[in-house]
Amino acid sequence: MLKDAGNPFREPARRRAERMWRNYDVEKRFKQAKAKPSTDSDPGAKGVEIVETIKNEELKKGTITRAQTKFARYIKKLLDGHKKRNEQRNLIVCAISIRAQRKRLLLEKLRRLEARHAPQNQEESNV
Repeated sequence: MLKDAGNPFREPARRRAERMWRNYDVEKRFKQAKAKPSTDSDPGAKGVEIVETIKNEELKKGTITRAQTKFARYIKKLLDGHKKRNEQRNLIVCAISIRAQRKRLLLEKLRRLEARHAPQNQEESNV
């Protein structure tokens, strides 16, 4: 008895297996036909002949040079972007460093002023 007999999309396992094997057979025959060299159209053809290849020693300067310059420009743009970002980062680091140094100097100046006035304040408080 079939499961889901009311479902029209459900097919028996035997029919499904037959369909799959038939599809496999068709696919296999199709691949074999594609793999064969097509000698049917020309009865006098002997098959594939090996011929000598001619190497072109000349380089086409235009296409290679153009590609190289485009690539070089692209790399320069990337490096310029990094350079600008690094310059901005360096400016920010310098600004932070200058602020920290200024703060240290002002605190040192304040400490020295307080140290200079400390003996005078002690004398006034003792009197």
